[in-house]
Amino acid sequence: MEEITANKEMKINAVDKFLDDLDRYGKSDVKCPFCGTPLKYYEYANGMSYEIRCQTPNCLRSCCRGI
Repeated sequence: MEEITANKEMKINAVDKFLDDLDRYGKSDVKCPFCGTPLKYYEYANGMSYEIRCQTPNCLRSCCRGI
């Protein structure tokens, strides 16, 4: 159970750093903490939702959807 918590914390930290860099600099070179590939930002539905994921299938993926 402790390993799941540590993995979740690594994911949250990577996504937070990625979004912070994107907001400040307009780009980010943050890599996935699990596989080391660069994280990518995908925007959907005219900016109402977005997804951050690495290039490795079934690895890190984080979604946010607004109204």
